[in-house]
Amino acid sequence: MEAVKRIYADFDEDTSPFREAAACSKGCAFCCTNAGNIDISTMEGLIIREAISQMPRPRQTKVKKALARDLKKREAGRSSACAFLQKNSACMIDRVRPFACRRVYSLHVCTKEKPPQLHRPVMERAAETLTALQRLDRNGYS
Repeated sequence: MEAVKRIYADFDEDTSPFREAAACSKGCAFCCTNAGNIDISTMEGLIIREAISQMPRPRQTKVKKALARDLKKREAGRSSACAFLQKNSACMIDRVRPFACRRVYSLHVCTKEKPPQLHRPVMERAAETLTALQRLDRNGYS
């Protein structure tokens, strides 16, 4: 699990100069409501599962119900906001969110007509980071 944290930290360090220009701000949840499917590695899933297990029981129950609702919607072909998105548009698993979420930011305020725009070097670095995460998870990338 430390290897995953190291990979995240390296990405953050390498891309921080670009992210300074981000239009995103606290409470912006465009990507959390309009991103479609979020792929995670098995290791990231285990980290998230551990974080959920540390939550108070009522919150765990809410998360499990939200995940079940999300699955039903997606199986029916409907879009669904992230199950970890709280009513105040904050992420309840922010500190352990997967790389698919960590890598996204935008140079402008997003709308359905104007999806997130990233710097090309960040996109290239994200591809390298994804490869590094996949190498840690040789049994499959879910």
